[in-house]
Amino acid sequence: MSRWNELLPRLAQVPRENGTVALHQAANFLRETVEASGVDVELIAFTATPWALRLAGVIALAAGLLCFEMMRSGRYGAAIAVSLAIPALLVAELEFHQPVFGWIGTQTQQHELATLAARAPLQRVIFTAHYATKTDLLDPIEPAPGRCWPMESRRRR
Repeated sequence: MSRWNELLPRLAQVPRENGTVALHQAANFLRETVEASGVDVELIAFTATPWALRLAGVIALAAGLLCFEMMRSGRYGAAIAVSLAIPALLVAELEFHQPVFGWIGTQTQQHELATLAARAPLQRVIFTAHYATKTDLLDPIEPAPGRCWPMESRRRR
């Protein structure tokens, strides 16, 4: 447990929003720490869209204001079209992961996959941890602790 108490301050004291240098530093720290304990770590690249949710909010607000202005000026057909387009764009972007506007600011990030050697070929443990996107927005005094959940632990047949 004392080792955990040494690691936690490096992970819990600084906000790590998606796409920031602090997030990359936390990922490198975790990888180096795990590798130092003798565990193999594989990096898997993926395309992240750290600004997609913020862009969705800005676009929804702008489209809402546009719709309001069209209604005020008597262009009801155009206002209906815009009001139908707003949820369609948001659902396409956020639910179906179509890069309508989320392609802005995309960047390559890394998943870290650590492989622990099993004592017997029939053993398998799947463990996952989420270290990204810690902000101090809702609780600036007490930083959020790290969270880890074992996903599956069973014997193979």
